[in-house]
Amino acid sequence: MMFDPARGDSAAEYLSSFLRNAVGHVLIAWLRYFDSDEEGDGQVSLEEFTTSLRRLNFKGEAETMFRRIDEDDSGFLTLYEVDGKAADLWAAFRAWCAETFSSTEDMVAQLRGSLVELGPIEGEKRIFKKQKSAVPPAEFTFIREQFLENAPRHGWFGGFEDVIFTCMDRKKSGYVTQIDLPWFEKARSQHNRRMQMRPSGARTINTTPGGAAKKNPMQALLAFMSFLRSCSMGGNLMQTWRTLLDPDASLYVQKADIQRVSSQVGWRGDVSVLWSALDAPNGRAALEEFGFKEARALAMFRAWAMAVAGGVQEAWQKILSVEKSFQRKRRNSIAAGAKSAPAPSGSSAVDTLDREAFVFAVGRIHSPGKVQIEDPSYLFSILDWEPHGKLAYKDVRFLEFWEPVKWLSEQGDPQAAEAFKESVLSKYANHPVKAWRLCLDMDGTGLCRWNAFNQAAERIQWKGNCAKAWLGLDTQALGFITLHTIDSEVAENLALFRRWCFATYGGVAIAFHALDADGSGSLSEEEFVTVIEHSSFKGDARAAWNALNLEGSDILSEREMDFLDDMELDMLAAYVSATQAAEANEAEKHKVEVDLTRRRSTVADLRRHSILSQAVQSEESEMLLSTPQSRLELLDLIGLNREEGSQSLSSVWTLPSLADSRSVRFETSGTKAMLGLPATPATVGTNTSGAARSTMSAKAIAKAKLEVKALMDSKALYAGGIPYM
Repeated sequence: MMFDPARGDSAAEYLSSFLRNAVGHVLIAWLRYFDSDEEGDGQVSLEEFTTSLRRLNFKGEAETMFRRIDEDDSGFLTLYEVDGKAADLWAAFRAWCAETFSSTEDMVAQLRGSLVELGPIEGEKRIFKKQKSAVPPAEFTFIREQFLENAPRHGWFGGFEDVIFTCMDRKKSGYVTQIDLPWFEKARSQHNRRMQMRPSGARTINTTPGGAAKKNPMQALLAFMSFLRSCSMGGNLMQTWRTLLDPDASLYVQKADIQRVSSQVGWRGDVSVLWSALDAPNGRAALEEFGFKEARALAMFRAWAMAVAGGVQEAWQKILSVEKSFQRKRRNSIAAGAKSAPAPSGSSAVDTLDREAFVFAVGRIHSPGKVQIEDPSYLFSILDWEPHGKLAYKDVRFLEFWEPVKWLSEQGDPQAAEAFKESVLSKYANHPVKAWRLCLDMDGTGLCRWNAFNQAAERIQWKGNCAKAWLGLDTQALGFITLHTIDSEVAENLALFRRWCFATYGGVAIAFHALDADGSGSLSEEEFVTVIEHSSFKGDARAAWNALNLEGSDILSEREMDFLDDMELDMLAAYVSATQAAEANEAEKHKVEVDLTRRRSTVADLRRHSILSQAVQSEESEMLLSTPQSRLELLDLIGLNREEGSQSLSSVWTLPSLADSRSVRFETSGTKAMLGLPATPATVGTNTSGAARSTMSAKAIAKAKLEVKALMDSKALYAGGIPYM
């Protein structure tokens, strides 16, 4: 579909979609085709823009698109105008490298780590192996697999490691050398200037013995969580948690456990800094401190189990009984099609459940009250941490002995969330940044977690339900909220301002001194607004002034601005974006798994009916699809709309009932392909001796298996717990 402004198409969104389809990721496309100079300034002119789109075989009006995106008529585009998430990712990575490594040589050495055993790169003869070098020498390079493994180990938690490696490997050689990092020296110089200009009372960022820079406590925690996910299959935090940190499934860890695991797997962060971010009464930190979403899902399941059956074991038996009932009905339906034929083989005992059976059974059990399991498929992934693809009672038994904090199983309340926001803003003169800095994020990390939120509620003497308000604010179950949660418009404008400061001057404090031309140590509103409005800043300069001016005076001090240096908004934005992408990828993987299971079970049932009906050849034979309800259930099973599935279309496929002339109709193309049915319709009457035969080709099954295997086994998809796209 071509870009059409008259249709209301967003030029930036359209271009981003085109670049993702053409190259795989907006950042890769931008650095390879648009801002491709080794030391590019990040600004792309109209000529560069149109030339780059021609190289990508873009068929639309490139100049029209450029004008639409360039809303401020600056005559150039930046990556932030095209895709803010991609721009945040690249800015965060460069800043992290400058903070973590002392030079390009140090960066290559640290990210190379221990060379891994690898075969030749596909299509090439190059081989990297332990203690063996190629040209260029292996000791001066790192390859993709090494980067995927070592970046999270050194504290990177912004995700998208595969994308970033591809961006550095502009020559497509399969490795990165110091020459491929021309931006590092500038980034390092800017980092050093920021450190020199920090006020004496600001937090210091030192260097650990391992060479990695210390993060503030919250960043250390996020880095550790990301590393744990990178050590697991498919980014499953519970797999690493249960295997390394908590083999006894107490869902608590001590500082010694983290120190032991860090030593075993080579995490280079500072455990003491990490531990200071945790709420650890009695020297123990709970699962929700590391994986809030996982802990909440388990707590909700436990609360649901208590509500429906009075205990976890009893609830598990109830879940099994639903599956047993389903299996029994299916066997009886099949057997009814052949009264003289033997009953289908197979034991009636059911003690394990696969994902589809678990999701189906949980959905069939009504829970009194408001306790509900929001995502049974996600819960299955947490419980199946080994993973086996099936659950047994032993996999849920540990929940019998767990006593989670009560607020974990509360339901979020949007009204309570809004009430809290109104209350905290009213206490601070409806100034979002003032409320954020002086009440919610007093340590300046850019994040507010549950304990800090609780303390903020006490500070403003809010009498509402803190748990419901917190869960209503943290709708993504990240385990924290940001300024964006309190006021998204203000937060986005400040993020733009911070980006401009870093792109133009190398930091917010540096920008302050550059804007303070008379050296007075303060900025007037006109001084601030006039300079910024005549620059490349893409946001609202006056709104930025108002947001930063906590005192409400006619001047702005450095202290009111430089807190943005420490918030690392680009890194947080990259982390949140990567988390969302990971969840979307995980949901798609589960959908493929379930679709494959459904195709297999549906085809197997149809084959079985065909065999039994041929054996009896009787008008009285009753098929599985002989009742309206069973036919509707099949429509639900394959995901076809009931109304559409029963309509008579120009070309339909009929699955007949030998005992009833009524039938279920399906569209010929998509539905028959899903079921593995032959493409040619067949007419089968009530007196026919056999039902419609169905076959699923070995090639189709093999293809489906490969799809699932690629999603489940690809380490590259989940390096750092974050997928490729």
